[in-house]
Amino acid sequence: MLKILGALILGLILVLGCGAFCEKADNNTTIFRQAITVQSNSFEPALVTVPKNSLVTWTNKDTAEHQIASDGDLAELKSGILDQDNAYMFTFEKTGTWKYHCELHPEIKGTIIVK
Repeated sequence: MLKILGALILGLILVLGCGAFCEKADNNTTIFRQAITVQSNSFEPALVTVPKNSLVTWTNKDTAEHQIASDGDLAELKSGILDQDNAYMFTFEKTGTWKYHCELHPEIKGTIIVK
């Protein structure tokens, strides 16, 4: 029993450590959340895979402003300008591979794979 409990705790630590976690909503559906940090002029992590209907949150930890925007296939993916410590959230309701960038710094790129 202790081995199973230890394995469950380790698994939880690994999932939370990478910025992803699940929670139960009021209607008893599971919501998967993924955190992405904008830091050192990059998205960390720059590539994530999430299940359909996942909530992704980008948090700006840079001193520079950033703005999240789709590369074109998902027009509704577009934040306002994010100052330091501001966040933008988006729920990915469609499966596919979605590329995005920072509107203010187009060299900063990321990809979300939704399965």
